[in-house]
Amino acid sequence: MAEENKKKTEQEKEFDELCKKYEKLEPMTTRIILSSKASTLIPALNKIADDGLSGVELFRDFILVTIAADNRLSQGEYEALLPAMRAFFGEEEVPSYEDCKKRVSSLKKEEEEAKEAMNDFVDSIGKFSPAMKEDLIVVALLICSIDGKISPKEKAWIQKLMA
Repeated sequence: MAEENKKKTEQEKEFDELCKKYEKLEPMTTRIILSSKASTLIPALNKIADDGLSGVELFRDFILVTIAADNRLSQGEYEALLPAMRAFFGEEEVPSYEDCKKRVSSLKKEEEEAKEAMNDFVDSIGKFSPAMKEDLIVVALLICSIDGKISPKEKAWIQKLMA
């Protein structure tokens, strides 16, 4: 039992180090990595999309649920994400700051359901493509660290995705 607790502590340390690594990334580096991940994830999501959703819509929903992980969206977070969102959604598909705030606010009411559904989606993807699941986790780390700090609620969300 003591060894299991020690192992868990080691995993927590590794996770904290991973978060710190992402928190230290320069905004331009974050945008480049996000764009790279989007360019591979969106076409792959298009192939598995159902219920009339496109890969872009699935990716956007994943981003919005991730943004809402700590139940807030600051103007700074939105502005930091804006160039990347424009790059992979196109200008006409990028929700405004006010629209994002409304969606984040509506997700607060349905937070657990939305997170659970998105976590199930990511787990399903991981069953046939572990690399795709890893890419989605990297996207979550990038989005949550965009303001230079991954909050405890954001960490809990990322850990849930990793499980």
